[in-house]
Amino acid sequence: MPGSHRHLTKDLRNFQRATLKVPIDFGLQVRADQRKAQKKISEEEGEKKHKGVTSVIGGGGIFIQTGDLLSIGSEIWMKFKMPGEKQLIHADGTVVWVISKPSANKRYPHLGMGIKFNRVDESAVSMIDSYVTKKNRIFRELKFLLSQDNPPMKKIKELLTSTYIQDYRSLEDLRKQVDWEMASFRFSRTN
Repeated sequence: MPGSHRHLTKDLRNFQRATLKVPIDFGLQVRADQRKAQKKISEEEGEKKHKGVTSVIGGGGIFIQTGDLLSIGSEIWMKFKMPGEKQLIHADGTVVWVISKPSANKRYPHLGMGIKFNRVDESAVSMIDSYVTKKNRIFRELKFLLSQDNPPMKKIKELLTSTYIQDYRSLEDLRKQVDWEMASFRFSRTN
């Protein structure tokens, strides 16, 4: 139903995930009753807009690369667009983990926050699921093609235009990138 929202309670690890590199605006959610109760929080502070870049997305949440880190448990609003879409996605979420120091972790090497979606429009969930499913299909096909003795490079290059992988030094390097993508973000659905 258009305009409806889904309140998500599933653990975000129960959703497929994929990389996504798009700008995102976010900020603390401050309700009017909180403003009255906490006079020290001005309207400007409560509604301050932060900027970041998405890194990973799935039906359950998103990772935001940003230096504007918020505390675990903070409730936030978010606005971003999926690649190729005109509709702006509005979602509410909770900060569930934070990377506050540069990390050697290849999956999340940047400062940022893992956000669990609490409320998101059904049409947005559909766009996210469609994007993740498409990336799943592309990376599975790339994995298959790259496993061949003589991979069809024309087809591989076509598929790569739909991914962030644009630079690779060798077929072996490309295989490693595809393997990492598939392993890092669990492309198989769980029950």
